[in-house]
Amino acid sequence: MVSSTLRQTVGALPPAELVELRDYIDLSLAPPTPPLTADQQAVVQRRAAELDADPAIGLPWDEVNAELIAQFE
Repeated sequence: MVSSTLRQTVGALPPAELVELRDYIDLSLAPPTPPLTADQQAVVQRRAAELDADPAIGLPWDEVNAELIAQFE
């Protein structure tokens, strides 16, 4: 059972902190991530190289996170 104090504290958080708390809880409850396969590693390396070559193709995390928060406010 969640205490009323915790409910009040969480209820008073701004949306950005609620998202951060949710992410923290999700990650703490998630099962361990299995290692990437060789094919998956190759995809990650290729995409990282593409981003290094042209940083304009990516979006900063702060921008993506702000858009997500705005969608759920």
